[in-house]
Amino acid sequence: RVIAACLAAVQEGATEQAIEFRLPIQTGRVAWVEQRTAIVRNEAGELVEFHNSVRDITERRAAEALLRQSNERFFAVFE
Repeated sequence: RVIAACLAAVQEGATEQAIEFRLPIQTGRVAWVEQRTAIVRNEAGELVEFHNSVRDITERRAAEALLRQSNERFFAVFE
């Protein structure tokens, strides 16, 4: 999925791409990660290289889920 997203970004002429996905880690738990890719081209527009970074966003995803649940309960009061 990550490779397909990078290839699609290259074909679209994008300069960057980001994707979030779950990743099993050695401790047996599953982490959410965000992978970002900077797509570097030369003056002719040809692909030269990728610069990648991967960041653990598990805590952010958990906080977003709690916020969604809280909002659902809050707005249910007004229905």
